[in-house]
Amino acid sequence: MGACPGLGGFIQTASGSGAGLRSSDFTANSGDLQREPFTTRVVLSDGGVYDNLGLETIYKRYETLLVSNAGAKMKPDSEPGEDWIFHSKRVADIVDNQVRSLRIRQLVASYRAPAGDENHRKGAYPMRGGVEA
Repeated sequence: MGACPGLGGFIQTASGSGAGLRSSDFTANSGDLQREPFTTRVVLSDGGVYDNLGLETIYKRYETLLVSNAGAKMKPDSEPGEDWIFHSKRVADIVDNQVRSLRIRQLVASYRAPAGDENHRKGAYPMRGGVEA
């Protein structure tokens, strides 16, 4: 299945040993996902499914963050579809847009935080039109 803007793309790959998975790679009951089917089937998706900007992991690990955002800003729709398919996509797009905006505000606020603050980060983010932090 190809990528679907606002919903992310999913590709199912091989299962079990065909995917290179071995039960010895996992510690049973050590976390929510350390059990079947999570340890026997691989499903790949683009990063936008969880974190469109990829900030979650790097924010916790690094002090310098260089971020690029290729995502399009949601445009106003003067005639949104009224059937459930178009309405559902619109809702998903709104949620995606809101999460992206919140992540960008968090990032910009971390750049503006004073040195020594636990949330302070160095880095760059291209600001087209500005972002309120």
